[in-house]
Amino acid sequence: DVTQAAARGTIFTLILRIISFGCTQLTIRALDPMTLGTNIKLELILTTILFISREGFRLALTQNVVPENRTVAWLTVPLVTIVSVSTLFWHTSTHGLTTDYRVAGILYCIASWIEGCAEPAVLFFLRKLEVPPRIEGEMFGTFGKTLATAVGLRMLPSSWSVTVFGLAQLVYALTYALYLYGRAWSRPDWKEIGLPPSWSLFEFWKQLDLSTCYITLVYTVQGLFKHLLTEADKIMLTTMTDSYDQGVYAMGSAYGGLAARILLQPLEENARLLWSRLASNFDKSREDQQQLLRSYTTLVKLVLYVGLVFSCVAVHYTSLVLNLLAGRTWGSNAEAADVLAAFCIYTAFLALNGMTEAFVYAVGGGKSAAAEMTKLGFVHTITGLIFAVAASILVGHIGTLGLVAANCLAMLIRSLYSLYFATRYFSS
Repeated sequence: DVTQAAARGTIFTLILRIISFGCTQLTIRALDPMTLGTNIKLELILTTILFISREGFRLALTQNVVPENRTVAWLTVPLVTIVSVSTLFWHTSTHGLTTDYRVAGILYCIASWIEGCAEPAVLFFLRKLEVPPRIEGEMFGTFGKTLATAVGLRMLPSSWSVTVFGLAQLVYALTYALYLYGRAWSRPDWKEIGLPPSWSLFEFWKQLDLSTCYITLVYTVQGLFKHLLTEADKIMLTTMTDSYDQGVYAMGSAYGGLAARILLQPLEENARLLWSRLASNFDKSREDQQQLLRSYTTLVKLVLYVGLVFSCVAVHYTSLVLNLLAGRTWGSNAEAADVLAAFCIYTAFLALNGMTEAFVYAVGGGKSAAAEMTKLGFVHTITGLIFAVAASILVGHIGTLGLVAANCLAMLIRSLYSLYFATRYFSS
């Protein structure tokens, strides 16, 4: 059953996020704001490479599950290779970098390539609505990353602290990729529906489904707009502030985004899988229509309740949280406590946008995919411009708090369009 599979995936993802948070706690207390701030730039490199290389494929191939699309899934490998190598050349040619940061950037590019090359195995499981193998791969990778970080911080001198993050990310990527391909190869249907029918270059291109490739391209281009808007705060942060302010913001984001990573993101990812499958039968089954509407309204209300709890209650206990989780150094930092409080309010906006926009991506496929993604891209472009103007003004007046306020405004605008889309979709 599709709903049960989505529910199982949500539970497994929730468990992973809790484990990941616990592992992060083992290392974050030992970090100072400068090191944490420098790591923001490297995480931005990683997430950008992976988002460009796989997000469009995940959206397109989980909506249109037919045997011919297994060849399309393997296009992720050359794509992530091109993006990773291009980023590597850009990083190494940048002047004025410390040796520590330069080496760490190289390691992050290699790690992102390895993780991206595991995408055909990930898509093999996602197309069958089997979320646990991916979650298990991420869990083992997180354990390896935490262990590598702890050992690296202890063994290497402090002047190489950023390189430790690069080594840890490399361990994560290797563990993740090896586990997923190991699980895939152990499945009897991997050769039939996971591998392409032929490795001959001519036959490979001949077997590609061009309509699926086109939809994938549309989702990838639109996804890039979404990613730039999602990461706009980090981009603005790296250009307008120093490493200390970036570190304070990163600490606030680490704990302020706790609800988003542990509770909201698993719900959004698996709701998107559920809705894309239900939407494929929307015109055929009255029962699927009712289930789609019921699940949408239920999940949107659920995430709003979660967001409002953080906005109305958790906002008053930020100093206490920092003292308990991050130690006295961070607990006594008034700026960090203020940023964390702002992130608690931001959680409600994030919850509404995340779930409503997941619905747009889940059901906006098919013949109208290009038109719908063009509209969404236009909304994201306008929102990005508004965010840039608001952030540049607010950061000058209230510092890092201004970035959070600008983010709230951007999420509200995106949510309003997503709600409009859902109203139009169900009324038709």
